[in-house]
Amino acid sequence: MSMHFVTSTLVDSIGYHNGNLYIQFKNGNLYEYFNVPFRHYQGILAAESVGKYYGRYVRGQYPRKKIAYNL
Repeated sequence: MSMHFVTSTLVDSIGYHNGNLYIQFKNGNLYEYFNVPFRHYQGILAAESVGKYYGRYVRGQYPRKKIAYNL
């Protein structure tokens, strides 16, 4: 899986693999969000504000697991 860097004050990069969305935050934490529709991966990459898109369509909507701490 490749991570795509985004322009954001909150998010560093985003990836998608097997229905799961991966978000690397600026603070180094990496989270895996489970069973996220591909449209949300496309949407967050195309969003004018990655943080706003994340807050509206991803945060609190899907189960998640922290997979890395402050890399």
